Formats: sequence, C-alpha cells, structure tokens
Amino acid sequence: MPGASPIGMTQRSRYRLVMLLLALVALAVGGCSNGPDARDHFEDSDTIALAQAVSAGDENRIRTLIRGGTSVNVQQGQEYTMLQWAIVTHSQPGLRTLLAEGADPNQVGRAGRTALHTAAFEGDGESLRALLEAGGDPDVRNPMTGETPLFQALLSTSDVTFDVLLDANADVNVADPNGGTPLQVAGSTNNGAAVLALLERGADPLAKSSGGHTFQDGYFGINPDLLNERGVQEHREVVAWLDAHDIPVDPRGDRFR
Repeated sequence: MPGASPIGMTQRSRYRLVMLLLALVALAVGGCSNGPDARDHFEDSDTIALAQAVSAGDENRIRTLIRGGTSVNVQQGQEYTMLQWAIVTHSQPGLRTLLAEGADPNQVGRAGRTALHTAAFEGDGESLRALLEAGGDPDVRNPMTGETPLFQALLSTSDVTFDVLLDANADVNVADPNGGTPLQVAGSTNNGAAVLALLERGADPLAKSSGGHTFQDGYFGINPDLLNERGVQEHREVVAWLDAHDIPVDPRGDRFR
C-alpha cells in the first residue's frame, strides 16, 4: 500500500518524536547503552537472565533457561511480556525461539498491549508475521483501550504492519469503546491510502464515533492548502469512491471533485 502523504504523518510523527526524546533522556541519565536494560524492566534474577538472553538472541541460553523452569510467559507488574521485549530490543532470534518454546502471542503486557500491538506500532512486519503464524489473533483487544493491532498499525510510521494485518483478515469494522474505528483513525491522520484500502476491504464509511463523527470529519476537515499533490490526489480518489458507492460526501469534500 502506498505510504501516507507527508502532512498525514504529523500526528504519528509527533508521537514517535516524543518517544524518541524520552529514550534519549533515559540514555542521558543511564549512560551509554546498546539498548534497553533488562534490569530496569524485570525483577528476579532468572527473568532478567532470560530477558538478557532474548535481547542478545542467544537461542541456546533461552531454551536452557525456559526448560530449567523460567516462565516463557512471565509478566511482572505493568512491564513487557518476553515477546514484547524481543520486539523492542529488535531480536528476531529471541522472538522466534520464545514462540518455539510456547510463548503466548496473545498475552497482555505493557499498557494493555500484546506483542501483536507492539509489533504493529513498531512497524515490525517480520515479527508480526511470526506472531500470527504462531496463533496470534489479529483482532486481539487491548483490555484498557479496546484497540486491536490494526489501530496501532495505523499510528506507525510504516505501512508494512497495516498491510500484514489486512492480509490476515483483521476486522476493519472493529470499534473501540468510544465508537472509534480504524477508518476514523486513518481519516484523522490524513492517511488517504489507508482510507481507500479500508473502504475496499469493507470498512463502513458511515460508522460514527460516540461523538457522532464519521471518518469524513477528520479527513475532509484539513486545510487543502496544506496538502501536497499526492495528498490532493488521494482526497480526490476517496471522493470518487464515495460517489461511486452513493455515499453522501461531506460538503468540505466537494472542493476535491
């Protein structure tokens, strides 16, 4: 799927910038580091050892620890699951070894997210595919927000995981507790390519949030002077799709006819 127009990246890029700044602050406080320190996120020595083996991609050490009694599905407090840890430390060998040893891809971890949510937001298509192949549910919900991985994929700076989830037949009409849908997220972030992809997959263009808004409110509410040529073209294509399917177009969309 083509990427979002630059203006559509504003909200997502702002979020990623905040996360980057937080990481830089942590690095400045903690000194030089090659990545997150397991001792900051896990408690007992066995679990720390497993997390260190995972981030290092030490497959033999991972298997030895798990078969020696360290839980592959350990989850302490509000911290990462071990699969999430593999994703945030960019350890494909660690992730695949954990899955082979029985790690649950649907286990809820940090901030109510599963490893699928984490991979979707990180734009990590390889990890997301591995999780789905291991029985991960493309529609697993965050118990705190009600969001599925598709919501997180739409907030990623990469389109890869969005495409992976669509290929896995993720529910495009799922709604969070406020009635928000993936289509509304795509509209509010001005991701016209995602809007069209969701509509083609059967997303309801008339679905309303608890505030009574459809995706058109966010998508056509943008100042057209801020759009580049690609953004304008995407808006025209969305209007054409709506017209072709007899869906009333927001009056603000008329300027894209």
